[in-house]
Amino acid sequence: MEALCEVRNRYTSQEVIQRRSFLRRHGLLSEFMNSTDIAAKLERRRTAVDECCRLEEKEEEEEENEEEEEEDKEDKEEEEEKEEEEEQEQEKQERDEEEEE
Repeated sequence: MEALCEVRNRYTSQEVIQRRSFLRRHGLLSEFMNSTDIAAKLERRRTAVDECCRLEEKEEEEEENEEEEEEDKEDKEEEEEKEEEEEQEQEKQERDEEEEE
């Protein structure tokens, strides 16, 4: 309460209202801008957004490609393992047949 009493009379309302920070905070600060400046700023902002979106899409595509490559690699490894198992089974069967004879 003591702090409030000290600050209460520090600034007049006129001084506070005329400050740039007060005007900006309440949306009352205006600066002159011509339409060319506004259009240029909007175009730069739009271009920046487009670039960010392109980069994000590119990163997503790269991630998807990496995932697909990993899946393909895993599939190939599984196929190779199956082929090896089949070859081993065939060799075993051939040995068994030779032993029976």
